[in-house]
Amino acid sequence: SEMCIRDSINAEYGSSPSSSSPASTLQASLNALAALSATGDNVTTTHRREHDDDDKRKLTSSGSAAVSNDRDSSNDSKTPSGRRHSDNDGPPTPTTARKIAHATAVAQSPSPSPLAGGKKGLKSSRDIEIVLDAKRSDELARSQTRMRGLSERAKVATELVDTERQYEAQLRELLTVYEKPLRITEMVSDYAHKRLFTNCEALHASVAELVARLDALEQSGELFERIGRAYDEAVTVRFGKQYAINITQSERAGETLATLLESNHALRGYQADTVQAGHRPLAQLLLLPFQRACRMPLLLKSLLKHTGEQHADHEGVATALLKFNAINSEINEFKREQDNMAETRRLEAAVEGSGAPPPSSRRRFVRAADAACVWIGSKDHGDLHLLLFNDFMYVCKRAVQRDREIYKLKYALRLVQDVAVLETRVKRHPNAFEVVPPTGKRLTVAFDTIEEKILWMCEIENYCNE
Repeated sequence: SEMCIRDSINAEYGSSPSSSSPASTLQASLNALAALSATGDNVTTTHRREHDDDDKRKLTSSGSAAVSNDRDSSNDSKTPSGRRHSDNDGPPTPTTARKIAHATAVAQSPSPSPLAGGKKGLKSSRDIEIVLDAKRSDELARSQTRMRGLSERAKVATELVDTERQYEAQLRELLTVYEKPLRITEMVSDYAHKRLFTNCEALHASVAELVARLDALEQSGELFERIGRAYDEAVTVRFGKQYAINITQSERAGETLATLLESNHALRGYQADTVQAGHRPLAQLLLLPFQRACRMPLLLKSLLKHTGEQHADHEGVATALLKFNAINSEINEFKREQDNMAETRRLEAAVEGSGAPPPSSRRRFVRAADAACVWIGSKDHGDLHLLLFNDFMYVCKRAVQRDREIYKLKYALRLVQDVAVLETRVKRHPNAFEVVPPTGKRLTVAFDTIEEKILWMCEIENYCNE
């Protein structure tokens, strides 16, 4: 079968697989495999002729004259339903795993870079899925082979190290396939490039340093005994900062990528070529740090579970777990702060009317609600919308204008220490309270439930006393 693949490759490219042409790559081997499947009638080998002789002896006299050497090739080209395979049936089915193994054996060089080009790409998405499934199966088989006969702790440690290496390789793929080519070719602007990749290069350097530390321990035979200490030493403030910067900017990177893929034809075509070459889409690679940050505490927690308190590495594993939990907590807090700042800026821009205070970098949005009734001074304004910030409370009339939500300001109350929050009774509105500023009009607010009333009274008092 290897001879047949080589003959097909020579017919397609006019050179041998050992040359520097694209035929020596995995992509070209798959093309040759597809050509082999489609032209099976022309393939004859000693092994096929032996089967032909056996089949001819078994045929009846009425059918022996009609059967020729294409019996085996027609069997190979049949679909699972028994129908003869044609060019319109698409790429070979997964039952051709043996042929794929031969094709990949011929390919001695790594997968081609999308920048290298070539005469033909993979024939369809089915071909790509076959290659990726084969890679995943090989990785799983190698990992399972390594774990045979190991203790539970050693199995968890092996999974931790294997996934760390895969993560480092995927980050390297992100840099080599997307980050560097897009920067060199100026396919996107510098501003868009910075928003897409943020600190991916620095993050990869930190992860590569950790992987090198783990490799050194494995070579010295101390991996299972010191893996916790290795992670404890690697997870420094700088390491956590790289994760925090990348993850908190991941949402912005995703929005930038979506916009670019809609408007940038060159980027859209380039990503299609890279996916055809067997690489992951850019959006998937950009999510890797977030996925790793979520998985790391789970793996370390499992490792700690199988590490006894008397084990020399117990303290290292426990400390590494604490550090990763702290990193994730800091990332979550920073993300909440970013979201709050964005919402504050949005609301400030949506408020219209005189008397609105100027924007402030220290202002933070707290909550919003629809009041059942609001009195400004002694005037009843009916149901209005309340916006509570850490320094002001806005009383607004909410409306929608040109698919945009706006807030028409009726009253802005500054929250200072001398503001009094008092219980009050209002006819037909039992859940009401008053906010009395040192100067200006008092504000009476009524809610439908007592829970809302208590919540707002407590929040306003807290921010007045800050």
